[in-house]
Formats: sequence, structure tokens, C-alpha cells
Amino acid sequence: MSKPLKSIVGLALLSAALLPAPSHATEDAAQFFSGKTVRLILGTGAGGAYGAYAILFSEYFSKHIPGNPSVVPEFRPGAGGVTAANYLYNAALKDGTMLGMPMAPVVLAQLTAPSIQYDASKFNWIGQLAGLTRLIAVWNTSPVKTFDDLKTHETIAGDSGRGSETYINPAVINSLFGTKIKLVGGYTGSNGVMLALERGEVSLASGTWANFAENHPDWIRDHKVRFLVQIGSKKLAGYQDLPLLSDLAKDDDDRQVIEFMSLITQSVGYSIMAPPGVPSDRIGLLRTAFDATVKDRGFLDSARKCCVDLAPEPYTIVEQAVEKAVNSPQSILDRFMRASNP
Repeated sequence: MSKPLKSIVGLALLSAALLPAPSHATEDAAQFFSGKTVRLILGTGAGGAYGAYAILFSEYFSKHIPGNPSVVPEFRPGAGGVTAANYLYNAALKDGTMLGMPMAPVVLAQLTAPSIQYDASKFNWIGQLAGLTRLIAVWNTSPVKTFDDLKTHETIAGDSGRGSETYINPAVINSLFGTKIKLVGGYTGSNGVMLALERGEVSLASGTWANFAENHPDWIRDHKVRFLVQIGSKKLAGYQDLPLLSDLAKDDDDRQVIEFMSLITQSVGYSIMAPPGVPSDRIGLLRTAFDATVKDRGFLDSARKCCVDLAPEPYTIVEQAVEKAVNSPQSILDRFMRASNP
């Protein structure tokens, strides 16, 4: 063997020696899920848009996790989703068999509620199934025809508690825009507020597009409700002429409060997360399975029938939103708190 060839072979052997040994971690993670049951913990009760998403997603997610474990939704309602988030963060197994679908306000709760036992930025985010653009709606018999009419007509809104968007959205609107929305509490969840709207007990409600379109499509078809404004980072398809609340802000300070409200009440809704401490290779498999699930033709076809606002995002989008929310300037949080707690 010539010296140059010997040198080349020697370098090749040296390079091979310096490379890390092949890892079987991913293969081991795939084997781990075989025969297991993965519990998907929700912070709400059965029924409603969250339940619909969870049941559909669980069926198809199972097919894309190596080993095809069973995926079963588990409902743990309480404290606006905080009970489930606390449980997942502190008591759940940290092996990939316990996941969560948090309610939207859990990021806000972290900034404001004393009962919090988690840090949302430390969850392992897997992906997001849909956005949470909200709508302020009045019943068709209301004299309120436009958003500006709320400034001159007292309008009764139902809410399900101070920690819910059904309360927060109207309260902030009152504070920033001088509207005359009177809040009436005591309703159980957003579905309770919607029933109150239908019964005529209240004439205004804040709800997600999913809640309106999936649970009450006849309201839209038969023009039983009138939408006044959207709350979110982008407009809904088909509603380009309906303004975003942030577009109506009178100045940049108010716009920042509205955008903050959108961020902390919408950034994690319909997302999938795992507790901290789950091995990274299993998190990687779950993220890959999520990406495959939201591209699955059967899943997409079924979603069109039950989950009208499906708009999947990768885990990185959720991570970035949560980081931005929990690290927002204190001055914005203070203004928001004053606005949402009159």
C-alpha cells in the first residue's frame, strides 16, 4: 500500500473512531409505545369543540405513533383548565404516555393566579390543531347592529367566570372602548353562555368560531346571531370585512393590550403538550406523529365534518407564542389586568 493510500485509510479510520456510536434511542422509543395507552388529558368537560378535536385527533394520532398505542381522551375540568395543567406538570408520568390538550387561558393563569403549579414555557409542546379566533356576537333581536352601537346601548353578556374569555373579552372592550356591556356570571362553561344567548337571558356572547360553527351552525345559516368584531391575530376565512378588535384600537397602547389578550388567551388552545422530563427521543417521535396526523387524508376528511377551523401549526409556533406571552413587559400585563378586572 502506498503512503498516500495509507494516509487516506488512516484518516478514514480516525474519523470513524471520532464519530459517535450509532444510537438506538429512537428505535427504543418506538418499541416503548407498543402495547401502551397514551392518555390525552383535557382541562374541560366532555362535549364542545375541545372534546370533538380530542376524540378525532386521538383516533388518527394513534396510527402515526410507532407501536400504535391506544390514545384515549381523559377529561379533568376545573379552574379554567388549571387543574389539568397542574396535574400534567406535577403528577403525570414523564414517559410520553400522558399528554395534555390545555384550555386557552392557562398561560394567562400562570401570570395571574396563585393556584398555578406549572411553567407553561417548560411543557414539551407537540403541535397545535387550530387557532382560536374569537367573535363577539349579539342575538338577531338586539338593537345593536355594529360594534359602535355597543357604546350607546346597554347590552347584557353572559360569562362563565372571571378567568374565562367570556368575561375577559367584554371587560377589556368596556375598558378600552367605553362600551356598555353588562356582564352576568354564573354560567357553566362557554356552552352555558351560548344556551343563555339562545334563551334570551343575555344578548351578547364571546365565543370561538369553532363553538359557533360546529355547535350552532343554524345560528349562522339562519342569521340568528350578528357578529360585531373578531379577536385574534388574523381574520377568519370568509369574514374579511369583519374588523379585528386590534384594528379598532384608538392608539398603540390600547393595541398592545388587545394583542396581549389575544396572545395569552389563544396561543395554546387546541394544542398538544407533554410534561417536562419526557425523554427527548420520545418527544421527537410524538412531534413527528403529530405532523403526520395533520397531513393524514382520513383525518383531514373527518375534520371537515366536525372541526371547522382546523389550522395546524408545528410545535415551534406554540413555543414561540408561549415564550412571548410569559415574557411580556410588566407594563402591558398591568394595563391588561386593570382592563380585565374593573
